[in-house]
Amino acid sequence: MKYTAIALAALFAFAGVAVACVELRDHVTVPPSDTLGLVVEVSPESLTITNAKREVQTVVDSTNRWVEFRTEDINKREELVLFAEGLFSSGSVALLGEVGAMAGPFAPLLTLLAGYSIKRRKDRTPDEVAKEKQESYNKGLEVGEAIAKSIKNA
Repeated sequence: MKYTAIALAALFAFAGVAVACVELRDHVTVPPSDTLGLVVEVSPESLTITNAKREVQTVVDSTNRWVEFRTEDINKREELVLFAEGLFSSGSVALLGEVGAMAGPFAPLLTLLAGYSIKRRKDRTPDEVAKEKQESYNKGLEVGEAIAKSIKNA
């Protein structure tokens, strides 16, 4: 049961990271809004001032009604995105709580192992160390032989 909870928390945390990295609002589509009753046609004939004002008011009312419908559709999709973001962010909170409780005793060990496994720039391979020691030994022999010759000749 405990491992199942940890696995679910890990799944939710992974999905939460994915949701955090991807802007869902750029990928969730909004279906086309109903355009019934939308009047945007302008009369090609000359109209009286009163009729022209009515025509403008009809287009404005129709457009406002379409904006309201479209805004409702957008808000419905926004609620889905907010639900998904909230669901997955709660999984990351649960995972961090479990990992934090388990990682406490193991953190120094993991740090130590990571430190031993990281190769530094000045670290040398065993072959390089052996080669350097052999060169140092040979140089010491040469110096020793030179000193011995100078003593022998003196």
